Amino acid sequence: MPGDALLHPRARWVPVPWSELPGWGDDRALQAWPALQRGCEKPAPAWIFVCAQARGYAPPDDAALRDWFAQRLQPYRVEAHDGEAQGLATGYFEPLVDAARAPRAGAVERAARLG
Repeated sequence: MPGDALLHPRARWVPVPWSELPGWGDDRALQAWPALQRGCEKPAPAWIFVCAQARGYAPPDDAALRDWFAQRLQPYRVEAHDGEAQGLATGYFEPLVDAARAPRAGAVERAARLG
């Protein structure tokens, strides 16, 4: 096993080898690269080191990128404290919208850059 479980209030995260991820060897890892790059624009503190390495890397193919991920990241199985691995995971996305009741100077230019 790659290490000790991380205990959280309602679950434990058990480190697992990459080979335990269903389809990992067949995934088109290059499709995930733009999302990682985008997330690294403002990385969380735990991601600063990985993001610094990502900025200087241009993965040549899926296999090379899978190796890059495997050398730097650790997958986990999330399970209940009693070891039950079946459950329900949900996620939510709440977009932040920069809005105002009246036009502001430069708003049209900013919107054009974002759009």
